[in-house]
Amino acid sequence: MKVLFTNRPKDVWIGGDYVQMERTAEELIKLGVDVEIIEGGLLRPAIRIREFDIVHNFNFSMEWAVYSCWMSNLHNKPWVSSMIYAETGEFVDYKKQQVMLDNCSAAIFLNQGEIDRVKRQLNLKDEIAHIIPNGIDDFWFKSVRSKNNYGDYVLSVGRIERFKGQLAVAKACKQLGLKYICVGERLYEDYAKEVEAHGAIILPPMGREELIKMYKHAKVMVLASRAELMSLAVMEAMAQDCPVVLTDHSEWKPDDVSLCEFENITSIKKAIKKEYGKEVNHSKEIKKYRWEEVAKSLKKLYENICPDTNI
Repeated sequence: MKVLFTNRPKDVWIGGDYVQMERTAEELIKLGVDVEIIEGGLLRPAIRIREFDIVHNFNFSMEWAVYSCWMSNLHNKPWVSSMIYAETGEFVDYKKQQVMLDNCSAAIFLNQGEIDRVKRQLNLKDEIAHIIPNGIDDFWFKSVRSKNNYGDYVLSVGRIERFKGQLAVAKACKQLGLKYICVGERLYEDYAKEVEAHGAIILPPMGREELIKMYKHAKVMVLASRAELMSLAVMEAMAQDCPVVLTDHSEWKPDDVSLCEFENITSIKKAIKKEYGKEVNHSKEIKKYRWEEVAKSLKKLYENICPDTNI
């Protein structure tokens, strides 16, 4: 079986969606599935689509997904979408999203909360909906023996942007007298400077060898976003048994974490004080999530869609 993965251009932003796609592809290849990845949704030359049995798109409510869906249906290829659903009609209007969903052979969700998110805006047929959570690599569970160069600190990992809520966390940490470190891409410079003006230290994106040390030594990991699906950064922090504060607008709410409200400084302060330096055993819960299992579930789904294709 040959599957075409379509997604945004990788250099548009640094995000977990690409980790999800690339790790899924790696594990599918180990299972004998031939996977090719293209950026932007359009295959060139377009006639090459005849080589593939299935087109699998990542990120549903984005412009490249429109091209991916159109290309698949034009050539009578099943279209599968890992939704990673942003509840907005800003990039693709809801009417067009409904057309895409009606032409989808399988819609893959990370959890029931993401399904509910889609159903608030679109008519989703239950028979095409499938829940396949994200996975995590063994790397993030390894024992870290390194010097802590930053002292005691609150940590956030992710793009520096209003959607992620770092400014409110910076204000909360400043009022609590705590050091706050953000690791991530400065997507909007004015916002990043405002976060820094309230005492935050912003470090550039890190490779995983450095990032795992940040998780290990952090007193608490905070992700106070406007919305989240199933954050890989939170999973990575939990694998290092780092206490977690997570937005109450996350569709995934793991056990033994504290929730906070987006841009509510009082709520964020309360959650940080509860989790700061707390002894936790999150790694036990996170170990059940594996990319190998993600690939096995997808392979089975592909076989159901194309039962006459040999893998």
